[in-house]
Amino acid sequence: MRYLTPDDVHNVAFAKPSIGRRGYNEDQVDSFIDDVEATLRDLYARLARYEGTAPAPQAPLPERPEDRGFRSF
Repeated sequence: MRYLTPDDVHNVAFAKPSIGRRGYNEDQVDSFIDDVEATLRDLYARLARYEGTAPAPQAPLPERPEDRGFRSF
């Protein structure tokens, strides 16, 4: 499956329907929406797999110079 990019979504252009019909070509719109849905489903599934897998910090970061071993004057 080829992923859609933000540029794909931004630059999508649908053909005009046959004479006597209004709007966009329904088949093209449906196909594009199916591609958007598939991309989003896959990306959300990937996020769910990686959620919480980042290692926790080993120690809290110091907030004051004294915590880093510096003396205040």
